[in-house]
Amino acid sequence: MIKCFYGGVLDSNAYLLYDGGEAMLIDCGVAPQKICEFLRESSLKLKYIILTHGHFDHVEYSEEYEKLFPDAMVLCHKDEIPVLRDPVANVTALFSAGRTYELSAHALEGGERLFIGNTEVEIIHTPGHSVGGICIFCPKENAIFVGDTLFRNGYGRTDFKGGSMTLLRASLKLLFSLDGSIEVYSGHGPKTTIGQES
Repeated sequence: MIKCFYGGVLDSNAYLLYDGGEAMLIDCGVAPQKICEFLRESSLKLKYIILTHGHFDHVEYSEEYEKLFPDAMVLCHKDEIPVLRDPVANVTALFSAGRTYELSAHALEGGERLFIGNTEVEIIHTPGHSVGGICIFCPKENAIFVGDTLFRNGYGRTDFKGGSMTLLRASLKLLFSLDGSIEVYSGHGPKTTIGQES
């Protein structure tokens, strides 16, 4: 099952994927209150906290979530761990004096398969918007969580540190090779499908 939470930092989205009493939080730009309430009311154990990339609007509350759920494993791509600690790369320097995010993050490389209950997800490395951007594909839900790689009628910008239009084009080509019926859950805005965007 998928639960969407909207209205985070810079109108970012966060998502819970859950099954069998376990949950995975995808991105941390939404303040914890509503998400914690949903987890508690639904009797869900948070197993993973996964960051699609390290820009501040997707990780702003990550340290709070890590403290609230110390048993949950925090995951992001290995190339994104330095981004969390670089105010220019995580874009906080553009909006303020800059800050870093000190997380006990476990490094992903892409290709990993994780389980929430009986639901399997696959981690796909999709650089371009950021150097260590990832997408999280869930065949059971026919859904993919794409961070800021792809939006309805658009795609992620590449002018921040670590961005690359060449890499983004390759990542989009990879996504567009997937089945057109797959629902796309983006880091901002409404959901779409692979077919609508390809």
